[in-house]
Amino acid sequence: MKSIITLVKQETLLFISALLAVFSFLVQPNIRKTIASVDLKTLLSLLLLMVIVAGFRQAGFFQWLTNTILKKVSNLKNLVLVLVGFSFFISMLVTNDVALIMLVPLAISILKKLELKRLIFTIVLMTIAANMGSSLTIIGNSQNLYLFQYGHFKWFSITHLMFPYVFLTGLLLVIFIYLLLPNQMIRQEPIQVKMDIKSLLFLLVLFSFTFLFIIDVLPVWSPIIIIIFLLMFDRKLFYQVDYALLLTFFFLFLFLFLFLFLFIGNINQIPLITNSIHRVLSGHEVIVTVILSQLISNVPSAIALTNYTRQISDLVIGTNLGGLGTLIASMASLISYKYIVKEKEMNRKSYLLMFSLYNVVVLLVLLTFHYLTSN
Repeated sequence: MKSIITLVKQETLLFISALLAVFSFLVQPNIRKTIASVDLKTLLSLLLLMVIVAGFRQAGFFQWLTNTILKKVSNLKNLVLVLVGFSFFISMLVTNDVALIMLVPLAISILKKLELKRLIFTIVLMTIAANMGSSLTIIGNSQNLYLFQYGHFKWFSITHLMFPYVFLTGLLLVIFIYLLLPNQMIRQEPIQVKMDIKSLLFLLVLFSFTFLFIIDVLPVWSPIIIIIFLLMFDRKLFYQVDYALLLTFFFLFLFLFLFLFLFIGNINQIPLITNSIHRVLSGHEVIVTVILSQLISNVPSAIALTNYTRQISDLVIGTNLGGLGTLIASMASLISYKYIVKEKEMNRKSYLLMFSLYNVVVLLVLLTFHYLTSN
């Protein structure tokens, strides 16, 4: 019994998502239809990225990168700025999920090595940076790609639309770092590390193929080939995957499908409700989308609300700003949280408190900026 209680405490999100998934089965007993709703592409992408990142670590890449960063920075402020900056800019090119899977373990490794006490602060800012940095491009996150196609936007229209918000977020993150961190000097002798160049090059090729799969350049069956090559390379890498995180995403996809099924399928048949949604949404697309994203995440919010408004530009802004706030507002935020939970010395309550505080502050600033500039 004690072991079960301990497991529930360690994997609270997994058990909550599992209960929500069970509820979705009770409401929608069509098992085939419900399972088919799961975003297998995202789950496969996460699996491949976790295995490849584990391979990078084994090949000595992260240790080399740690040494390189420590040679270039001399104090804590600059170190955190580099890590947050990486998260901010890389997410624009390889999605917020990928950026966090790659960079959060690196940040944890560096800060633990230096015995610094600002790990939670750093990971929170990196998560905000990834969620907002990714909003600048259509490949940065799923809702941008969906709304880009749905709204028939021109190339770089979303980039032009989101640039002021992304720039302001970057400015806020720099202010947080330089105002709230001590001017602590870093003195650390780099550890000699020998990289396995052949393994690293092989993994870089597989990473490139995985990225091409994520952005729909490669066909749906390509992950099978990538998995075969990874198994041939080193099957032990699959032991290092956080399967609890993948299951959490799986269960949450089931529950979110239930919401969309009820919201779009059933509610559309009731004119009184649909008319009410149109009235509430009309002229308030941004704030309504932000609020809904806090409850069901920003990607389902984008899908649900496109049926009720023609202001797709406002949905772009609302879903991207809506990725800030609660832990579930952007599914990518769960990745950072899971890495923190793995660290036994980290207090998950402290993380959630700081995560909520900084997300709400940034969200309120961005919403204020939106309403001041849109009038």
